[in-house]
This record gives sequence, C-alpha cells and structure tokens, in this order.
Amino acid sequence: MKRHILILCFCLLALSVSAEVTLILRSGQQITGTILLKNEEVVVLQDIDGKRYQYPQAEVQSVLTYVEPEQDEQTVRVTKGKRIGMSLHVGGGAGWLPEYATGGMVSGDVYMGGCNVAKKHIFIGAGVGYHAFFCGGKTYSFIPVQVRFAAPLMQTKHAPALGASVGYGFQPKNQGKGGMYAALDFGWRCQLQEKTALFAGLTAAMQQGRATVEETFSGNTYSNTGVRTFSMIGMKVALQF
Repeated sequence: MKRHILILCFCLLALSVSAEVTLILRSGQQITGTILLKNEEVVVLQDIDGKRYQYPQAEVQSVLTYVEPEQDEQTVRVTKGKRIGMSLHVGGGAGWLPEYATGGMVSGDVYMGGCNVAKKHIFIGAGVGYHAFFCGGKTYSFIPVQVRFAAPLMQTKHAPALGASVGYGFQPKNQGKGGMYAALDFGWRCQLQEKTALFAGLTAAMQQGRATVEETFSGNTYSNTGVRTFSMIGMKVALQF
C-alpha cells in the first residue's frame, strides 16, 4: 500500500506524457486517457475526467497510441490549385461608335473556372454576359461568350491586378449576328477570405457588331448599315468566390 502511495505522489510531480492512448487490459477492459507513469512494474493512467488509475504491467495486454493522420501536402496544394469558383462582374462607363455617335455602356458578366491556378490566385475560366451600348439614341445589345484570365501582380492580401477577356458577342436583335469582343481591366484586388476576393478598377473594351448610322454626302443624308466597332471605357467591380 505504501508503495502505491509513493507511486501516485511521484506521478503528481512527474512530467505528464501528452499523447492520448487506449489501455487494453487482459480482461478485455479498455481505458482511454493520458499515461502519467509507465515502467516495468506499473502503468498509471489519467482518464478524460481527471481520474487516475494504476494497473500492474502483468494485467496490461497492449497500449494503443492515437496518431493524427498527416495531410498529404502535395495533395492539398493540388486541390487548392484546381479549386473551381465563380466570378461576377458589373461595369459601366462611356460607350461610343468612333466617328459616328457617343453615349454610354453597361455590362454584367458571370464566369466559372479555376480560382487559384498554379497556387497564385490566378483565375482562368469562361463565361457569358450582357452588354448594352447607348449610342446615337439607339440601344445595341450584345451577349458575349468569352474566356477570361485574371491575376494579381503580387501575392499579398491587397495587390494590383490585371484581367483580360476575349470572345464573340452575339446580337440578339440582329438574328444572333455580332462580332469579336475583347476587354482589358486594371485595378486593385483584395483577398477578403481564403475563397473570396473583391476587384475594383478601370476597364476598356471593344465590340464588333452591326449598326445603322447616318452619313451625309453632298448635302444629302443616307442611312448605312454595316459592321462597326463599339468602344467603351469605364469602371468595373467584380466578386470572386
């Protein structure tokens, strides 16, 4: 009895082993806790409720130690690098038909693709939008189907960023005809959370499409319908998640 008391006192002074184990006795009983003392004669264990138990080594069949599985770092990196997400864009500004008419332009786009390509917060994807030019008292609508690339210039939470889109804009009011579309963005990107980022900045775009314009020759005014290039410059806000 005295020997047992001395062992328990020694346990209070000894450094505890932090690893959680399951003690399996030869009787079949299992006790989970932290080993306070283990030698050739006894095992002293403290369970999750703080109670201490002492067992002779002859009664102990085995000790199972729980080891938290390590994540495969390479797998984690690949998964994050291939994460799929969405990017929503809203923009607006001045729009015009060079040499013919001036006005305004509004746009909305949605893209889906890889949000962290090469683990550099690079976005590569494809999407569709709705763009409207208001020039010369008329509205010209386009539905551009496009691919997009966007990347921060520095790997920091707040950083300047570039983006570019290219595709083909269909004109729903002109039997689906349209023309090439291209845009370039430059602004500031803020990483709000691990999977969420906000972009705000300048954007410039061009869109080819059919338009009817009036031209004057020798004092006479004529209507001319043909493929024109619409231009736009303004602001854009984008949310990636």
